Amino acid sequence: MEKMTEKQRIFCSIYPYTTKYIEAFNNEYSDNNLRDEVIDYLNKVIHKFSNSSVSQSIDINICLVSNGKEQSEVFLDILYKLIKVLNPSFGDKTYIMPDQYEYLESVENNAFIIIQDAKSAFGGDLPEDRRGYKVDYKNYIMGILERADSQKIILLEDTEENISYINSLEEVKNNLTNYFVIRDLTIKEAINYGKSLLYNQGLSLEDDILYGNVLKSYVQKSKHLTKRVVERFNKKILNSFAKNSRMSNVIDKKSILDATSVYNPKLVKQILDELDSLQGLDNVKQQIHEICEAVEVSQANIGNMELSRRHHMIFEGPPGTGKTTVARIVARLFYALGILENTTVIETKRNELEGKWVGDLSGKINEKVDSALGGVLFIDEAHQLYNKEDPYDKGKQVIQAFVPRLENDGEKFIAIIAGYTKEMEEFLKFDPGLASRFQHKIIFESYKPQVVAQIVVNILKKNKIEFNEKYVKAVAINLYDQIPDDKKSNARWARNYAQKLIEKQLSYCAKHPQFPRNRLFNEVLRDSVNWQIGG
Repeated sequence: MEKMTEKQRIFCSIYPYTTKYIEAFNNEYSDNNLRDEVIDYLNKVIHKFSNSSVSQSIDINICLVSNGKEQSEVFLDILYKLIKVLNPSFGDKTYIMPDQYEYLESVENNAFIIIQDAKSAFGGDLPEDRRGYKVDYKNYIMGILERADSQKIILLEDTEENISYINSLEEVKNNLTNYFVIRDLTIKEAINYGKSLLYNQGLSLEDDILYGNVLKSYVQKSKHLTKRVVERFNKKILNSFAKNSRMSNVIDKKSILDATSVYNPKLVKQILDELDSLQGLDNVKQQIHEICEAVEVSQANIGNMELSRRHHMIFEGPPGTGKTTVARIVARLFYALGILENTTVIETKRNELEGKWVGDLSGKINEKVDSALGGVLFIDEAHQLYNKEDPYDKGKQVIQAFVPRLENDGEKFIAIIAGYTKEMEEFLKFDPGLASRFQHKIIFESYKPQVVAQIVVNILKKNKIEFNEKYVKAVAINLYDQIPDDKKSNARWARNYAQKLIEKQLSYCAKHPQFPRNRLFNEVLRDSVNWQIGG
């Protein structure tokens, strides 16, 4: 709890029932000027309520400017509770969004009306509300502001754009007699506040500088830096410390570093929805969902279950089935799950690991692992790392250097090795120690012709091409069906075919300028049956 200023102490000695509200405000905000401004404002509120009856006008109009919604709501809650103490008959808080015009008509007197988007609210004529009426917020709200009754208007502003907009409206500003700006903490204030919370619990830090650096990294992921963000950070440290501590009051480095992992269920769902929107890959989607569910159970500590934080993966399947795309999704997904520290994906192949001499190879794989720490290392066509037919093949050195990194740094990154099914199975037999370091094997199956055709359609739509969808699908399915199984490249073929359709369409229009460029003509489709489309 932060110390009261002299002005606050005197205020609380005069109005003892306000002490807990001032303490709550102190605990949330560090700006002394703001605190004293609030004291002056609360004095006005107390004076008005102490000298007025409910039927009389009590003007406590306020413009509250804040970067973070939760900061503003703490302020409003403190103010509201104080007024409820002063006048128990005071009405409820009412939040108004720009599409909730009908609430303004029915709200009771003696209540807060909190308008959350001033630019929309005062912007004049808006689209129809839920009842089908056109709305003119500006005149309606100005009428409320100018009325001498006991309704209270609180404007909750969140952006610089809204602040500038309010400042440009003189008639609005003139009716907002109190104006507060709540700012974010600085990094220095956040670090000092976080340390003070730990010290007050009788704890110390093994590495003060590390704590500051990790907190700085953590808060950069947050939209706004408030005391609550710091408190959440400390809570993560203490949860990890409780698992690792051996009757010590010194918070170790590992507990500090663990706090950088942030589990975000909302983001997890968003990324899984993106995965599910991909064409085909039903088996892949199911496996990723199952892995994700297991990790979420562990992160939530349901039933005291704690799974391994190692999640190396093997992707097996033919070309063009989305292995690289899914690897990038995995990086973002495991970041949202709180397993990875970032969404970095380092993509590499054997030709990027080859050096001039044997020792250079192992050095390059270690270089790649180092750059992927905190994220994902994706080795495509991994079966090419080692050629068992060549006794002098240098890829053996890569694997021998790679296996200990998978073991020793297994919780610091996710390795994904990908390749064709048959070749990958042979490759993994080379070193049983390699295969055993991978916790998940995910099989990517070939796409059905209908799925390949749908990918073609989606690409054309994305490029705003007008076309006969049934005709395009029929041609694409027929063409893809004729390709030998060992030559099919799935989505890769679909992308190449769609790209060639677009190119040929532009070429056709160049010869026939009277035709629209964005319409795919049947002549181009008919001609496509003679093309050679590579994978």
